[in-house]
Amino acid sequence: MRLIGLERLGGIISVDSDTNIWVSAWVAEVSNANWRSGIELVDAFPRVKCLDETSYEFPVCGSDNLNIKVTFCFNRGIAVIREVMNK
Repeated sequence: MRLIGLERLGGIISVDSDTNIWVSAWVAEVSNANWRSGIELVDAFPRVKCLDETSYEFPVCGSDNLNIKVTFCFNRGIAVIREVMNK
């Protein structure tokens, strides 16, 4: 998938080493994915929260306090990072 909005991750990259490792792995996984549906996405990330047909929220490092909200266009292979939320 083409991952757009990587600059939005800048605020969480240097939170701690575990978060940095998780974000790097997450970016690599999403960038190399070829998901064609939300079902395939949920199979790869079982903890992801489906917000609607195209928007998903990823808990960072398994935390419910730090999340990445992403909108997908599966048929075009595009993922857009909408925001990083710290609850």
